[in-house]
Amino acid sequence: MTITTISTSQDFNSKLFEKILVGVFPNNDSITLYITDDTSEFEFSEKIQIVDNVKLSNIVLVNSDDSKLETYNKILFVTSYKDLKKYKNAIGALYWKKGRPQVIFLKKRLDNYNIEVAAYLRKYVE
Repeated sequence: MTITTISTSQDFNSKLFEKILVGVFPNNDSITLYITDDTSEFEFSEKIQIVDNVKLSNIVLVNSDDSKLETYNKILFVTSYKDLKKYKNAIGALYWKKGRPQVIFLKKRLDNYNIEVAAYLRKYVE
């Protein structure tokens, strides 16, 4: 039973991240994603390609500390509110608070990258 719960939880996280990433790049046929931690827990559709080289990515998913993040000069999407404040190139975050997912995008940072999120994500822009 525990294995099913973990699998379901990971699947839910993957679906949330995919929905967000597709909404950040609504006009892209495919999205290249670099993840700062082990990618084995994420399962995305063919629209999102996970790459091993940060230089090949459209966006970086930050789910662990990486001392090189400041040098990547890439768009970041983070998994904590703390990291959203810490990294100036982070456009948004998905994190958990009191057992519920919280999504936030920072308008000024989206504007810096000329990103207009899909309509279903606009309510999360601050």
